[in-house]
Amino acid sequence: DKKSRKDNSDVCLVDPVSLSCNHSFCSSCLQKFWEQTQSRNCPICKRKSSKDHLGVNFGEPKVFCKDDQRALCSVCDISQHQSHTVVPVEVVIKELKEELKSDKKYLMDRKNQCRRVEETLNQMIQHSKKQLLSTERQIRAQFNKLHQFLKEEEESRVAALREEEEQKRKTMMGEMKRIQEQMSSLSESISAVEAELQKDKEQTSTSLAVPPPALYSHCKLQCHPQTSLSREIPVLPRLSACPSA
Repeated sequence: DKKSRKDNSDVCLVDPVSLSCNHSFCSSCLQKFWEQTQSRNCPICKRKSSKDHLGVNFGEPKVFCKDDQRALCSVCDISQHQSHTVVPVEVVIKELKEELKSDKKYLMDRKNQCRRVEETLNQMIQHSKKQLLSTERQIRAQFNKLHQFLKEEEESRVAALREEEEQKRKTMMGEMKRIQEQMSSLSESISAVEAELQKDKEQTSTSLAVPPPALYSHCKLQCHPQTSLSREIPVLPRLSACPSA
């Protein structure tokens, strides 16, 4: 603020010092700068100076040497700056203010540019998030369709397999039923033959020489088509030679 600038100016005017590089500063400000940086370099040109060799400048700066970049007062040796570009301090201050204004404008432009870039990046981030969500939904939808298709295909193939297996089972059950019927019929024929053989103990050999027609027809139907009649019941003709009881 104005008060702080006035106080600093008063200090600088009351206690001005010059370094060996001919740059002038407020003694108090210079001491604080050296304490902070832990060095004895000039704040402007960075040339090393000694605390014991500070030139005291008692005059108020009136002009500014652009070559040496230092302010000069009436007690300074102006002769050392005759070949230099020396201008009034007010001119330098005005130029510095213009430079500061230009620097401020540049910095503001840079800040606005950075803000626009920031807004663009935020928009890109938001767009990227939306695109990510949209793509993720598409991927999930496609895989859901694929899973549904695979599930339906699985169920269809399993159903076809079960139907085929059922057809095979029905065919085999039908064949098994036919075989069981044949076995039952054969068992009946065997029982009938055994019953006729059992009569051997009760009847004469003459009565067994020729089997009953019904038994003969039944046995013939149950035998394999390729089996001859002589092999269907091979034991019956030999019974006639057996002695009667």
